[in-house]
Amino acid sequence: MDGRAALTEAAVRDRLSSCLAELLLMERVPDDFDLISNGSLNSSMFLALLVELEERFDIQISGTDMNPENFQTLDRMTQFVCAKRTES
Repeated sequence: MDGRAALTEAAVRDRLSSCLAELLLMERVPDDFDLISNGSLNSSMFLALLVELEERFDIQISGTDMNPENFQTLDRMTQFVCAKRTES
């Protein structure tokens, strides 16, 4: 066991939603809102998001994780973070 508190997928989604809403100055980010194709995330915001994800979820994001699909929507980010949290 790595000492991290277990989080359900719903809890991860809620935390991600709050993080994205703060970053994008939105009240709520819809689950399927395309953050990449509509230009919501510029490069500096993307870097801020990566730092937030690593800190909030106690994960390490590497260069091989930088597939845009992992960060395209709240749904995909939730799946990505949950997968990273279960890695050994």
